Amino acid sequence: TRYVAVVNLKGGVGKTTITANLAAAMVNSGQRVLMLDLDYQESLTPLCLRGQTLVDVRRNRREIAEVFRNPG
Repeated sequence: TRYVAVVNLKGGVGKTTITANLAAAMVNSGQRVLMLDLDYQESLTPLCLRGQTLVDVRRNRREIAEVFRNPG
């Protein structure tokens, strides 16, 4: 298992963008990826979850574990 952390105390430096693009590149190369969004703005979450899935997760109607099992 390898861990990659993208961290910086300053806002607006591209942490979310780098994280999303790095994860996409790793997935495209056949690797399994788990991203954790620990930023209080939760900017990474809407990049990865769309539509009703995002609404359901935010309203606690759907657990993240269920999203992984059944993304539709």
